[in-house]
Parts: sequence; structure tokens; C-alpha cells
Amino acid sequence: MLFLTYHNASGQMQTVWLKPNQTLMIGSGFESDVDCRFDRQMADLHFQLQSDGNSWTVRPLRSDPLFVNGNPVAASQTLHDGCRIRAGDTEFTISIEGASTPTPTQPPEKAPPPSAPNIPLAWTQQSPIALDIQCDPTMQPLLLQSLCKGYNLYAAVNQLRLKRSIDGLPLVGDDLFEQAPEEIRATDSLHLISVPLDKLSGLSQSLLACGRSDGLSLLIAKLPLEAMIEEMRILWAWFSRPSLLRFHLLQGSKFLTDKLLEHPRCLVLSQPDDANRLQLLASTERFADLTKQIELFAQSHPTTTGSVASVAR
Repeated sequence: MLFLTYHNASGQMQTVWLKPNQTLMIGSGFESDVDCRFDRQMADLHFQLQSDGNSWTVRPLRSDPLFVNGNPVAASQTLHDGCRIRAGDTEFTISIEGASTPTPTQPPEKAPPPSAPNIPLAWTQQSPIALDIQCDPTMQPLLLQSLCKGYNLYAAVNQLRLKRSIDGLPLVGDDLFEQAPEEIRATDSLHLISVPLDKLSGLSQSLLACGRSDGLSLLIAKLPLEAMIEEMRILWAWFSRPSLLRFHLLQGSKFLTDKLLEHPRCLVLSQPDDANRLQLLASTERFADLTKQIELFAQSHPTTTGSVASVAR
């Protein structure tokens, strides 16, 4: 097993595990398996790590400079325990489990952590309100149940964009677009649906898949359905599509962000075209509590903690 360690822009250590016969792409773009958007000198897809089951190699994906132990890399190169990879302004350190001949500069060998699944659990803080989660889809129902403990779960559904239903869960509720102009109603809709927590295990993967099609956002909140509907009637224009909601939360004014996150404990947004990634958004007042919840979930599910890219504690 290979361990890739680096520091993000805040100086927080991030570690990702890679199992034999797996491939990992690293860069600053959304298609990267390791989120390095903090490094503006790194290409969208800068380099790739891969294994044939016996050895580990690094390969540049672009013409951008890539270095191993200070030497430029132009083609595939075998990696050894202790190798240092530099891409952009970021340095990555390679540790290989079971390496037999450590160099004198290496720290004492540590006991290996538990075995990791194919897609590890990892989390990275991308902004004061955003937590990016990488998690095997089979673990996402448990993660959602953990986040919803003591709260209600709602789905903000754009039925016109979704054009599908989920077995056992009607996706039509009060029409929150009733005051919207006709030209908007022709392409968008918004219904707030209460998701039964006792059915969440069987529904969560379908709900998250709907989110990836830009048709559904999940809200975790204390407010009962009627109160949430009243709040949403004011905010319908921003909740109509997950992509629009994400944009306004991360790029909009502080006033708008505070209003959108005033009542939910957090929002859960699926990442388009990536079933392994979720984005949790919460107000700055609730963010520390949310991060602690993720840490507790990882500790209570040790077989999922293959990668822990944690935020400051």
C-alpha cells in the first residue's frame, strides 16, 4: 500500500492511501482524485500514480513541470519509499508499506493503519463553510444517518429537471415556485419533501444520484416541515438547482450565504459525475460541530478511514 502525504494551503497535513492495482490522478481541477485546488501553479490534472500490483509509478499528465527528488520527470518513473514529488508549489511524500530498505533520513517505521477500502473516507475544508467528503457510496447511507441523528432531513426537488422519481418517496410537495414568473416555471420547479429517516438507508444512494443530475439538494435541519416550507418560499430562487445553490453559497455575498445557511444544520450536495464525493455546507457557527461529527463517524467506522484529510482541530 502507498501513502501520499502533503500539506494544504493552511499547513494542514493530508494523507491519501492507494492500494495495489489502483490509479490516482492528482491536480487542481475537479476531475482530480486528490483535491489540490489551493495550488494555482498545478495543472488541472498534473500527474498520475498507479500500481501494477508489484511496483508504484508516477507519470506526468501534462507538460507542466514535475519533479521526483528534485529531478524532472518526463515519462513514467518507478517510485520508492521516501520519494518526494513536487508539482506546482506542493510537495508530496511517498511512503510504501512493507518497504525493506528505509533510507537514513526516514522516520522510524510505524505500525500500518487498518486496511482501506477501494474508496477511502477523506474530508478537506475548502472554505469557511464547505467540507468536501470523499466516501465510498456504500458508506454514504451510514454517513447521512449519522448527520441526521436528532434532526430532520429534507429534499429540495426540482421536478422539471429531475424528471424521475424514487421508489417509495413521492417527489412532489408544496409548489414553492407558485410566485415565480412564468418563464422560470417553464424550466424549473421546487418542492420541499420530508425524507423519512427510517427509509433513508434504502433511499440515500438514489437521492444522491438525483443530486448529481442537478435536480435535488438535501437539507438537514431542526425545523419541522411547515416551518421549513415558509423559509424556502423566500429562498426558492437559490434552491432551484444544486449548481446554482453551490455557486451562490461559495461566490455570493456574506449576507446571502448567512441567509441560505441560517436554518439548516448543513446542506448535502452531490458532486456531478462523481459518486464518491459529497460537499457539506454549513454556517461558520455550525461548521466546527459538523467537522467533529465527521471525525466521530470516521473513528466509529475504522474500516472506512483509509484516508483522513482532516481540517484544523
